Amino acid sequence: MDAPEPAPAPRPLIGRGPELAAAAAALDAPGGRGVLLAGPIGVGKSRLASEIGAQRADAGTAVVRAVATVATSSIPLGALAAVGQLSLRLGDRRGTVVDRVVGELASLADGRPLLLVVDDVDRLDPQSHQVADALAERGVGRVLGTIRTPAEAPTAPWSAPGVVRIEMGDLDDAAVTEVLTSVLGGPVAGETVRRLVAATNGNPLLLNEAVAVARHDGSLQRVDGIWTITEVSGALGQLGDLVDDRLRHLAPDGRDAVELIAVAEVLPRHLAQALVEPRVLAELERTGLVVVEAVLGEMVVRPSHPFYGEAVRAGLGPIARRHHARRLADAAASGEQGSIDVMRVVAWRSDAGGRVEHRLLARAAREARRRSEFDRAEDLAARAVESGGGPPALLLLGEIQNAVGRFAEADVTFSRVVDPLVVEGELPDDEAAASVVALSALALGFNRAWGLGRSRDARDLMLRAADALARSPVGDRDEVVERSVELRADAATSAAFFGDPGRAADEAAALLASPVAPRVTGRAEFAMAAGLLGSGRPAAAVAHSDAGLAALTAVPEGFGKAAFTMNLLLTRIMGLAEAGRIAEAQAAAEETYERSVGVALVTGQAVASWARGRVELIAGRPDEAERWLREARALERELQTRGRRRWALIGLGLAHAARGRWEAAADLLGVIERLDADHPVDDRWLHADEQRLRAALLASRGELTAAERLLVESAARARDDGAIAAAVALWHELVLTSVSRRAATDAATRLVEAEGSVDGALHEARVADAAAVLERCSDRRLDVAQGLADVGARALAVHIARAVSVDALRAGDRAVVRRARTLSGVAGTGGDGDGLAPDDRLGALSPRQREVVLLAAAGHRNQEIAEHLGITTRTVENHLHRAYLELGVDGRKGLASLRPGPG
Repeated sequence: MDAPEPAPAPRPLIGRGPELAAAAAALDAPGGRGVLLAGPIGVGKSRLASEIGAQRADAGTAVVRAVATVATSSIPLGALAAVGQLSLRLGDRRGTVVDRVVGELASLADGRPLLLVVDDVDRLDPQSHQVADALAERGVGRVLGTIRTPAEAPTAPWSAPGVVRIEMGDLDDAAVTEVLTSVLGGPVAGETVRRLVAATNGNPLLLNEAVAVARHDGSLQRVDGIWTITEVSGALGQLGDLVDDRLRHLAPDGRDAVELIAVAEVLPRHLAQALVEPRVLAELERTGLVVVEAVLGEMVVRPSHPFYGEAVRAGLGPIARRHHARRLADAAASGEQGSIDVMRVVAWRSDAGGRVEHRLLARAAREARRRSEFDRAEDLAARAVESGGGPPALLLLGEIQNAVGRFAEADVTFSRVVDPLVVEGELPDDEAAASVVALSALALGFNRAWGLGRSRDARDLMLRAADALARSPVGDRDEVVERSVELRADAATSAAFFGDPGRAADEAAALLASPVAPRVTGRAEFAMAAGLLGSGRPAAAVAHSDAGLAALTAVPEGFGKAAFTMNLLLTRIMGLAEAGRIAEAQAAAEETYERSVGVALVTGQAVASWARGRVELIAGRPDEAERWLREARALERELQTRGRRRWALIGLGLAHAARGRWEAAADLLGVIERLDADHPVDDRWLHADEQRLRAALLASRGELTAAERLLVESAARARDDGAIAAAVALWHELVLTSVSRRAATDAATRLVEAEGSVDGALHEARVADAAAVLERCSDRRLDVAQGLADVGARALAVHIARAVSVDALRAGDRAVVRRARTLSGVAGTGGDGDGLAPDDRLGALSPRQREVVLLAAAGHRNQEIAEHLGITTRTVENHLHRAYLELGVDGRKGLASLRPGPG
């Protein structure tokens, strides 16, 4: 009898030629997306996948291997976390997370063909499934997966067209003979082959285990050069029994190591080396119980077959499992942070029993948030709060709730940190604690202003918090002082948005008068720019926006920096547009939009879309404006912001009005009113635009007097609030559209009085046009319109020119009419709609006749018109009779084609 041989070399791939060829053909097919290897446990799916991957790698393909396990199946991006670590950013949407990981995989390929190999796709977490699907769907790479049968039908991409499913069965007698001969290094007795085939049905895993056990217990021996089984009872048991038998022969330290690795499922090699003696690990690898391989660029240790891990875990009692989970968590905690997925560590801590430390839960919550798995992030943050995480954990929980639009819940959460300071008067005596309270107050103010639309409440809260922090025992510490100034800067910003821009600018100027940190400068400059815009000084707002952006270059990267950069870009774009720098505003909005898309900052994308749409309205291009504003509306609906959602709706309504789509504009105003009824907001940032839209809709129905009254009252309120920009825009609307000469004259007088207190081409043009109206100089008015057209502000240029045309037509000044029509036609060529343009025939009518005619054109009966305007029915009839003659129409039917005047 020959001496026993050393342990066999790794089993070669034998008997899988047809499957190997089919997989190659599927992966090389022009429309191919991938391959799914399916079959029962132990048929060699993973071995075949490894062989395919190795052959592809040798041919120049970038092969990325991922292993899905029971442990990672519930962890977002669990199987691909190593790739996600490279690319994900706070604030990414779930779809963006997928995009980023796909992009990172493409970068790893560096121009080579890419193949993603995934073992056990049925254990892949949903987000990793989406990555694999996107990879194949977009043609970035091909996918190769394995799945154990029987199993439920897999999701995309594994069931999608272009992914070929290859069913794998057991080996036939000839293949078993070839495998045994190769593994044992010599011929095998025919009877031994028949017995092993009968016992294992040709299952490669069962065959391998039977041989390993038989060699270990001596029942498989080489006699006269031929391998023969002399005793079959031990070698031909069930697979689970065979695994147990192999483990039974391990030394205690080997058994302990196998159990540890089975509980971990996939363990980074450096962690395995910290927990297991190198000689033990080497012996387990030599005997084929574990494998060491590269997964996503990291060396890992795992059971050589998933069934080994399953069998070992099934045999462990709860005490043993908790013991191993605790060892894994302790080793991960004592090692370098970031070397292992923190959510795996939390799972190990939870499996170990007892309380999970709140700092670990908070780290895991931040990582889940970074992967845009907000449900998981919120659950982990809530557990951190319950585990004693205190204010920092509450701050994190509130931020997560705010990020998913649950503003009311976030308000309650943030208040748990802030109320002890501002309501109960508890002053922090520790600098770190004070900083957390200040950050929570900033977050609560942001949540109330932008999420709930309660800017006044936000301002009051932040000022009270700043005052209380200043009175605290640590109120003079640098960090606390800076946080207090940040609170005051954000409070100033809130004033600009609820309609008191003068106060915002004054408070911001006071803050900027003293040296402050760059992040504080950025906030204060935003408050200043917002205040200046509302005060009618857009040119100055641009300068302060630029100063704030310059200050933020010294601030470390992060979501806070991104948000305030976006705020300052918004005020800059608005300032450029109102200052008459239309082309620059368009370019800045485009650049901001592209940058936001590039870094997946959805808030930035929404704000930039709105800003671009508003610039296009000023440029007289309502079609283009509508396209951008529709995107802004969709994004703000997704973000669930209340104030900015109104901005998009107002802008979209004005775009419809500019094209004469009155029903669509009215529908949008109805949406705004329903939103306001459900969730009242005090955002008055677009007060002038909203009132112009409302007045335009009234005018479209012929209610010119009501439109005029609305504009007069709105302008007066804006003036009283110090919102000079809104007042100037509304006064000029009155100059252009008033029914009564008195209202137009009063508005023009107010505008002239504002000269010197406003800047920027548009405001200055409004003042100049008002002065020309008071002087009754049509040529000067047309000069103003020409100047606006020259800088690209075509909407206002056309509006002025057409108003001059109507007045000149009534006065019989044909030369002015010709010039005005020429100018409005030339200026209008850069636009794409003229829904606000008046019908020139209406210019021959008096203001009262025009109103009566428009009401009649809208379908109102004479008695209704009389009651509405407070005149007699006979007066209505007289106005209509004279209008029919002036307009050359035959009764009411001829009025249907008349277009309402601008409003």
